[in-house]
Amino acid sequence: MPRPEGAPHAVADGPSADRVLIIGSGLAVGWGVASHDLALAGSLARALRAMTGRGVVVDVIADPDMTSAGLTPIIGGARLRDYDAVVTTIGVNDALTGVSPRVWKRNMARALDVWRNRVTQGNLLLMVSVTSIRTIPTFVGSGGLLAEALVRRMNAI
Repeated sequence: MPRPEGAPHAVADGPSADRVLIIGSGLAVGWGVASHDLALAGSLARALRAMTGRGVVVDVIADPDMTSAGLTPIIGGARLRDYDAVVTTIGVNDALTGVSPRVWKRNMARALDVWRNRVTQGNLLLMVSVTSIRTIPTFVGSGGLLAEALVRRMNAI
């Protein structure tokens, strides 16, 4: 399946550009399209420009194998001060591998602790809910039922 090549960012031109960082797997990877301009990053940049009238630059740190355990080191190593907002899209891999809700909660709490210690007031963190396993064609039917139940628990956490 195609996925974006080239620089991991998208731009919607305009004045006083806002800067956003997307971190994650799944949606962040951009499955099915050949550029980040056509993927989540580009869609987000265009939508924000339409809402605010300002330009938007969206950078992407994506890995198809990323799990909640990998979020803390990425947040800890990213130059968060360069961004007005950070969007995370993780959890599908955790659900598919059967991570326990206790481990999910611990991993997310650690990521939030690192976030709180590294940002200034006014920086936003948006943790997107875990995507329904039913939206992934490979897991439609009985094969995804257990993972889907886990997704609901993870999102409640």
